[in-house]
Amino acid sequence: MKSPKLYFYDTGLLCHLSGLKSISALKGSSAYGAIFENWIISEIRKNNENSGVNDRFYYFRDSAGNEVDLLIERNEEVLAVEINSGAKFNESILRGLKYWRKYHPENQGILVYGRSSDRILDERMSMLSWKQVTEL
Repeated sequence: MKSPKLYFYDTGLLCHLSGLKSISALKGSSAYGAIFENWIISEIRKNNENSGVNDRFYYFRDSAGNEVDLLIERNEEVLAVEINSGAKFNESILRGLKYWRKYHPENQGILVYGRSSDRILDERMSMLSWKQVTEL
């Protein structure tokens, strides 16, 4: 499907326009996951532009609901990035990345999530703390 997504570069403004005036209001909001995803993507994009890198950004979603939040095309390779705001790891979080890698096993997959630690899942998939998002 070719449906565009809208992202805000300033998630503070996004929260203000959404009526979220505090951190507790944001974390309690049903939009928290979407705003976290927006923030991660905008930070990767801003870091990319500030570094003079011209990577291409996409997302993937098929008609069956399989989805990858961000695909970064870099040097003719694709990095698949799943973004999850939760602090607890659950295997179901990797569903989209596993589906993508089933058809693109050569691609690296990364889960960016709400924890403070990183972890290697296998030789082509790892988990990255949101605090390390500038490494992408």
